[in-house]
Amino acid sequence: GLLNGEGQYKWSSGSVYKGNYSQNMRNGYGNITYSDGRSYEGFWLNDKRDGKGRMTWPDGGYYKGIFKNNDLWEGHGNLTWNSHDHYEGGFKDGKFDGVGEYIWKNGQVYVGSYKNGLRGQGNMTFANGNYYEGEFKEDKYDGEGSFTWKDGRVYVGSFKNGLRDGQGTYTGKNGQAYVGSYKNG
Repeated sequence: GLLNGEGQYKWSSGSVYKGNYSQNMRNGYGNITYSDGRSYEGFWLNDKRDGKGRMTWPDGGYYKGIFKNNDLWEGHGNLTWNSHDHYEGGFKDGKFDGVGEYIWKNGQVYVGSYKNGLRGQGNMTFANGNYYEGEFKEDKYDGEGSFTWKDGRVYVGSFKNGLRDGQGTYTGKNGQAYVGSYKNG
């Protein structure tokens, strides 16, 4: 017969599932411990992780949030790597998307928008105390922004491919300003 209701299944690989079944498929709430040490606790739909859940890796990293179609993260979630880097925010099709905050183990923080896994508009506080606020393209400063060094120097203007490029104003520690055009830095 078909598996229906609550039960447990152990594969020959050593993976073990405990939870709800419907029509021989994992459906509803359940948890699985995989033979490679990963574990998942949450909702299933037609034998796929789907809905709220938490995936934990053997190294201590985890994702907690919404699963879609087994492996794609969708909506708001939390992702922590074993390196202790942490992201909380929007996901779409398994990638950072929407507004989020990424915190690196060294204390560096990015808060802002993401599109298709890449930074868009936001601010970055570096572990050394420097600070950037503005636009990103391909995860590099690109467009209008401002960069402030921890010693008080400031550049406000255009960036391209991570470098000062175009019109901008650089103000030194002594308050003297240079207004002009920059090319590649």
